Amino acid sequence: MLITDPISRAEQAIKNRNTIMIFLSHHRYSTLENIRYELGMKSKASASRILKKLCQEGHVKKEELSDNITNVTLFGVTRKGLDTYHFNLDNNKPFLKSRVSLRTLNHTLTNQKVGSLLKKSARLTDVRVINAEIGNFKQYEHIMKFKHRPDLVLVGKTKTDIVVHVIETELTLKDSKRYHPILKEYLQLRRINKISTVWYFVKNEKAKERLRQMIDKLKYKLIKHRDEREVWDHLFRIETIALLGK
Repeated sequence: MLITDPISRAEQAIKNRNTIMIFLSHHRYSTLENIRYELGMKSKASASRILKKLCQEGHVKKEELSDNITNVTLFGVTRKGLDTYHFNLDNNKPFLKSRVSLRTLNHTLTNQKVGSLLKKSARLTDVRVINAEIGNFKQYEHIMKFKHRPDLVLVGKTKTDIVVHVIETELTLKDSKRYHPILKEYLQLRRINKISTVWYFVKNEKAKERLRQMIDKLKYKLIKHRDEREVWDHLFRIETIALLGK
């Protein structure tokens, strides 16, 4: 929707800039497409104009990465961006092109989009997205502590509680032996009210059904009391990446 009022337009421009910088503080770098998705814009053009301005100001930098298969443009937060916006990102480290793995980039970018989707739908305040790739779980150990590091953790507040959503983006499924200790840990954390929900995002409906079968089989190995079955069923949610839409 086109904003015609100059004051409202200026306020929206500031909000969009802040949204981009907060997003990059959570993930260190991303693509134009993912930034568009975070902003909730239909077109990349508006997001591109904001990013161009942020790059000109030195708050964000643009880098091209490629190999024999992949060619991608990334936008990452700079030292100036971190200092100007007062973000603390993994000991205040800015984006470095050399730290990006093209091998795992598809997973990284899909994971970012999943975080954007759930953050918007979580109905929480003071939401913080904690990205395992950046390694900033330590500052949240007073809330939750993991042996297995999930891909993302969403921490927010309701009127009365701190809510923790765990996010796993599984573009390739593990076998049931690998899932056993992971699900066991999540169940233990749920028992002591350290986490609320575990979201698994998988590639397609076939993977969704396969993961559901593995989780159902493990339920009977891990559940000690019959009344915990309902807790288990509400703890684990499985969706496909098709839910991300466009």
